[in-house]
Amino acid sequence: MNDVEQQVLAALREQFEREAALDTTLADLGVDSLGMAELTVEMEKRFDITVDEYILDIETPRELVAYIQERQAAK
Repeated sequence: MNDVEQQVLAALREQFEREAALDTTLADLGVDSLGMAELTVEMEKRFDITVDEYILDIETPRELVAYIQERQAAK
């Protein structure tokens, strides 16, 4: 597991108090629209990225990891 994967899973565990696997859906973790807004802010701070509207299409931690890595590569 790479560093981004570990940090994403840690952030989900901290914010939503549930253990997640990379293919668990965010909805199953209890991430609603408010939770997604909070998660967005956390991802921006933790990874020093700017999040755009495409984050709303993300359904799993694995997709979130890929999104973050793409945003980091675009810097």
